[in-house]
Amino acid sequence: MTMALSAPLQRALFERLTTAPELATLHGRIHDDAPHRSRDAGGEPYITLGDETISPWNTATDSGAAHEAVIRVYAPQRGFLAVKEIAAVIVALIEANPPKPERGVIVTHEFSGARTRREENGALRRIDLTFRFVIEDDA
Repeated sequence: MTMALSAPLQRALFERLTTAPELATLHGRIHDDAPHRSRDAGGEPYITLGDETISPWNTATDSGAAHEAVIRVYAPQRGFLAVKEIAAVIVALIEANPPKPERGVIVTHEFSGARTRREENGALRRIDLTFRFVIEDDA
């Protein structure tokens, strides 16, 4: 059952990000499969849905899964300011209004942390945002 909730969560996260008015300036730059090089992104910040770690979460009467989901923000420019500003918007959006998957019910959600990185010899900035979602299966 744990894997059955992963795809619905990913679709819900993607929908939440692509329909948020606060991220309208990134329209068309929120990806499931991102450009692999900063020059392919057109020099503008973009977002990807990243890695996910899933573990069983069951009670005596219910089954579900705990998901550690990563959302990545990239900026093909010097400095971390652009990615940090976008990251702050994403965290606020998800904390205030978590995604609603078509299968399962999110019973708890929290922002777990962030990590910044430099890639492509310093030409690309990245911040990984990790969220924890506990989802009870309603199927």
